[in-house]
Amino acid sequence: MSLTPDEWGFYHPSNEQEVMLLVQMANRENKQIRTCGAAHSQSWAIYTDPVTSGPNVTNQETPPADSSQINLLLDQMMEVKVLDKTRGLVRAQAGVHLGYDPSDISGTSTLENSLLYQLWQHGLTLSELGGIIHQTLGGFMSTGSAGGSLKYSFQDNIQAIRLVDGLGQLVEFCRDDEDTDGFYAAMVSMGLFGIVVSVDLLCEPAFNIAGQEATVTYQECQFDFFGESKDKPSLEDFMRDVDYGRVNWWPQPGAERILPWQAQRIPCVTGFTPRPYQEFTNYPAAAEPVISIIYAVLGNLDTPELIPEKVRQAGLSLQEVADNLIDFSQFGILGPVVKDFVNQLLAEEFDKAIALIQQKAPEIKANLPEVMQTILNVFQSLDSSKQGMDKGTPQVFQHHAPWGLPMDNQASDELLDIEFSELWFPIGRANQVVQILRDYFDEASNDHEKLKRTGLFTIEVYMAKACQAWMGMGYSDGKDEWAEGAFRFEPLWFVDFAEDPQREFYPQFWQLFRDKGIPYRLHWGKMLPDVTQADPKGWVDYFRSQYPKWDAFLTMRAQMDPRQRFVSHYWRKQLGIS
Repeated sequence: MSLTPDEWGFYHPSNEQEVMLLVQMANRENKQIRTCGAAHSQSWAIYTDPVTSGPNVTNQETPPADSSQINLLLDQMMEVKVLDKTRGLVRAQAGVHLGYDPSDISGTSTLENSLLYQLWQHGLTLSELGGIIHQTLGGFMSTGSAGGSLKYSFQDNIQAIRLVDGLGQLVEFCRDDEDTDGFYAAMVSMGLFGIVVSVDLLCEPAFNIAGQEATVTYQECQFDFFGESKDKPSLEDFMRDVDYGRVNWWPQPGAERILPWQAQRIPCVTGFTPRPYQEFTNYPAAAEPVISIIYAVLGNLDTPELIPEKVRQAGLSLQEVADNLIDFSQFGILGPVVKDFVNQLLAEEFDKAIALIQQKAPEIKANLPEVMQTILNVFQSLDSSKQGMDKGTPQVFQHHAPWGLPMDNQASDELLDIEFSELWFPIGRANQVVQILRDYFDEASNDHEKLKRTGLFTIEVYMAKACQAWMGMGYSDGKDEWAEGAFRFEPLWFVDFAEDPQREFYPQFWQLFRDKGIPYRLHWGKMLPDVTQADPKGWVDYFRSQYPKWDAFLTMRAQMDPRQRFVSHYWRKQLGIS
């Protein structure tokens, strides 16, 4: 291995020994060292300094251009080895992607070398998966990521963690160690314990899933989303009942609807024929590019000069949008604007395109609630609006678990580039949380103010099984109110919007539940309050109060990394590391 970075600034170790050499080099040269997985976390959470000098975004696939620190990409450490076929025990190197990652900057990710594909060839799989499977194994584990289930958890599969500590030594923590503190501390460590090189997984026999997704009004839903009815089960009941589930909530005025997605395990049988879940069922081929251009316009009505560059950065196929794959007349006042705007961009008439948005922006803003309702009626139409025998019927699907559970995996990271902040609450608070949110949205003085609160995109609602990982968002000691699992609320934000969501959108939710005295934790890989300059609102102390093992984690972290090689400015401030 050449101890020099590539054109992007990444080092590419190919084995544990080379990782050890790189950490030792970091010590000699007094440098930070961190690892990038699939870049699905916020960029500030991933890279070394001076990371906070740039934007804090997901899918930032390269380190800061001016960084002189050491950033690793484990694209040469993707081996999967079956240790015990009978038990289902597998050792996987941390750089392996769970599934195929189409955005992998190294170009090494394929379906065939992915973890889930290789497990399936041995009749094995993981217990639960997130909404996408582009992530690397090390990144998915280290951020405490999860799918939607109170019954099953990826963290239950983890049996051992091998990492290189801050002194360049190989350390292993096992679930069956006499003292399990190290194991549960290292499981969710945000790269702050060391460079994870491999994970031992106790896998399950392969299984399939079958399920459905409905698109319904609050009244049409088979459960009461707000948990106030005596005649229907509640949202919490729904989450406790299904094997796997997720709800997409569109609370925008005039467009209120929910999309409950649910699936149950079924056996693998001979002759099984997958029927994949389909996002954007009305226009599966054209929806993503059209939605991308629509939201690029809606998110920059006051700054139209930014739109051409945002469209270029998204890799948007303007020709695909312009080919009349969708009847733009369905979009009311927005339709002809988008159509003319796209044609002007195709002709590289950028001044005309910008002038068009400037001219039409006041009318679009004045009618934004109606515009949002129109968009949803086209792309997320209610089941009750279907024609003929399909009227009122949900979408049904069945698939092999590794490709059926990640329901959002088909969405493009480039066309639908989304920012996230994910709030975790004890599951017993689920009904209370959605009631608080509904009331907060409804208290807005008018529909335009309500749209500022709800945002222009969907809110995802999940659940997660409780865990013992010290810094896991669902941590429980088995005796507290987190013991039965977590409820998760995740409002989504388009990257191409002009505003910074860390300052303009997410703080309203963070502060709302803090003011209400509702305990919650934030996903470590997603957007957190910006405390990198100062912390006048005391967020570090607030979140310290939410994690019983916070101080114990930092004590052990200091022992694992005595020279603080893994600590960037971002993590130093975020966790109060001196």
